[in-house]
Amino acid sequence: MMWRLSPNRGLWCALALTLSSGCVTVYQPLVGLQRPVAIEPRGNNFKGLRLEINCARGDYLWQDEAEMLCNRAGKLFSSQGATVRTRTEGVIPGEEETEGAPVEPAVKADGDIDLRVDLSSRIVHEEKSFVLWVLSFATATLVPGMSEYTFAQDITVRDANGFLFAQDHWQVRFVRYMGVLVWSLNFLLDHTLRDPSEMLTGDAMSRDFSRDFYRQLNQLVFNAKTRWALLREPPPVVVLPPKDNRLRGE
Repeated sequence: MMWRLSPNRGLWCALALTLSSGCVTVYQPLVGLQRPVAIEPRGNNFKGLRLEINCARGDYLWQDEAEMLCNRAGKLFSSQGATVRTRTEGVIPGEEETEGAPVEPAVKADGDIDLRVDLSSRIVHEEKSFVLWVLSFATATLVPGMSEYTFAQDITVRDANGFLFAQDHWQVRFVRYMGVLVWSLNFLLDHTLRDPSEMLTGDAMSRDFSRDFYRQLNQLVFNAKTRWALLREPPPVVVLPPKDNRLRGE
């Protein structure tokens, strides 16, 4: 899963790099990503399942990032036995009107697949501290600049007829600090006092977020596949006992 700060996200890192500063990003799961999961992703959990993954591109997720998200999700399920195809589409209709509710799929699934997974992302909150950024540039980033944003991820899983088997909504916050002092201090702490799971520099944020994101996605699709498989099973055959004519005096 790729993430971005804003449509002008490259500007802030470019300015920070120009001033020889570093970026420290803190990942904070808010809704959904903290839940425990039971599925083991190393087994054949989706053997024989024909799966389509659709990643909606938009202001938050650009074409290349949507393709990367679909490719990574595809590898997750294909490694567990599924036959996967991916596609990227425009913003799912009605996204602005739903205000956080899972949305309908942009294109209905077809008969060549068993289940279709729709992923759509959007920014729900973004904030930059103007005062901190002024002080940061005035002090050559000794005072760190700070940017914060929260994004939402909506997921639906449907069958070839469009019947909904699972849906979920996740939210996560990223707080980014840019400054040579804050990066140097965290780099030092990461390599002296902190455990590897507590590191803040390097790819720690991306690692932790990807771990939670794909674990929850794996569990959600597995739950949908289980419901779908149960509904496909034929009803049990009930065998009635033979009539005992003696009870009627015959």
